[in-house]
Amino acid sequence: MLTLKGLRNYNRYQAALGHLSLSLIVFAILGYLVYFCWYPQPLFAIDAGWQGLRIIAFVDFVLGPFITLFIFNPKKKELFKDLAIIALIQISALSYGTYHVYQSRPAIVVYADNQYRTVALSQLEFHNLPDAILSDIPLLSPKFYVLDIPRDNIIDIKTVNITPENIDSVLDQFDQQRLPLLEAAQHGTPYYLLPIRLKPYYDNLSLIQTYRISEKDISVEQQLTPLNNATALDIDSAKDFIETNKAAYSITSIQGRFGHALVSINTDGSFKSYLEGQYTKGWLTK
Repeated sequence: MLTLKGLRNYNRYQAALGHLSLSLIVFAILGYLVYFCWYPQPLFAIDAGWQGLRIIAFVDFVLGPFITLFIFNPKKKELFKDLAIIALIQISALSYGTYHVYQSRPAIVVYADNQYRTVALSQLEFHNLPDAILSDIPLLSPKFYVLDIPRDNIIDIKTVNITPENIDSVLDQFDQQRLPLLEAAQHGTPYYLLPIRLKPYYDNLSLIQTYRISEKDISVEQQLTPLNNATALDIDSAKDFIETNKAAYSITSIQGRFGHALVSINTDGSFKSYLEGQYTKGWLTK
């Protein structure tokens, strides 16, 4: 057991190295949680997982060991007190950073309108979700849903033949179809979080297979333009990805807070592979 007397046999460099070794163990545990549990790929790459891990790495590798390097002096009478203060500072900073990363994790992933969308844990309180949904979110991983929008008798406003005689009735019917989504938006809830339309993900995988991105879709930029126009996907790489994953259950896209990606889906609903876009102004690049 390491004692205060034993610590006095170390110089500051040995003490900092020892501190760094302990930090590596802590980082390995937290890194596993972030990468494999809180932000499973491709969410780690596109939905703030990497940004969160950098916060933890800075606190764990820089803050604690560097303070030890500069403060540690085996000749000081108050060596134990100094080390206790260093430990308290690092534990406090690491706890705050880890809490922030956890609160930023994608708590809900919804497949809606041919695309996966994410909602951070810290944002749930602003969306007026019922307790039944909030209480069902796992402690360590995202909860997946499918947005079930009835397709029967749906009017496609772009293709319907509108005449002076039927324009009022067509627009009225179109507005009625959109009413539940508009009401949700007015109450601060995104349409893809409309509780009455959220269905268990793994029981409704057929809704994912109804739409599949193809090479033909890749050629149409509008099909893959994310809301924030933040990431770009090379067209040739996208076509290669689709060809490579043509046997997958489905191929679609996922929109994160820091990026966008194409994903192929296994028959059990899990993500098989993904192709991440690069940070730029557009989505597709030639």
